[in-house]
Amino acid sequence: MCSVGARATRAPRCLGVAVFSGARYTSGERASSHRGRGARPVSTSAGPIDVTFTAPIGVDVKGDLWSCIEVPGSVELFGTAKAVKVVGTVDDEPVTAGLMPTGSGGHMLSVSAKLRKKLGKELRDQVTVHLSERLT
Repeated sequence: MCSVGARATRAPRCLGVAVFSGARYTSGERASSHRGRGARPVSTSAGPIDVTFTAPIGVDVKGDLWSCIEVPGSVELFGTAKAVKVVGTVDDEPVTAGLMPTGSGGHMLSVSAKLRKKLGKELRDQVTVHLSERLT
């Protein structure tokens, strides 16, 4: 379902479905419809998304390894370097979380010790992340 803006007169806004492939994502319908105009964000407002990627738990922040997962291509995906709230799964465990800015032009998803224990994962272990909805 498409998201509807705050005003009742605003039309629903669908931005396509993102499919993450390595270090790139595509946006089915929009990829071809905006060819030649430069990269376009896939999800600039709240609504459904479909992004899946594999990454290690652990983001280096000023020499310390934080229990987070870096979301590749996130600024291009969301069209912002600010925090973005999302719904999804980490290794099929449901999560609702705010993606925090990394400070180096991306976003990271915090992974609590409780979630790591439930997944049986430690820092530097690979996980599969699926983001299904952007809330903000």
